[in-house]
Amino acid sequence: MITVNFTELLMIVSEKFFKNGKPVNSTVALAAGDFKTCGAVMGMSLLQGGPAPNFLAADVASYLVGDPLCPADNKDPLRRAAEAVRNNLNSYNVCCLM
Repeated sequence: MITVNFTELLMIVSEKFFKNGKPVNSTVALAAGDFKTCGAVMGMSLLQGGPAPNFLAADVASYLVGDPLCPADNKDPLRRAAEAVRNNLNSYNVCCLM
């Protein structure tokens, strides 16, 4: 049986995909669906009573729960990564828990 430790998983997600709370600029990670997986890890952690992803920058966290980006952020190349995470969190209906 595999034991999932969400604290460790979120630490890996933070270190590898969210430098300083913002998504890393990686088209490889985006194309591979890594940001979608990050959203799944965050969502499953919340749904199963684990820790919340407290490493996200305030504007990223706000966007993930439905707030619009400011016009300057709309041109940010990392927007697609944030959208991938947001869409996956929405698929688990956990945005309201964050």
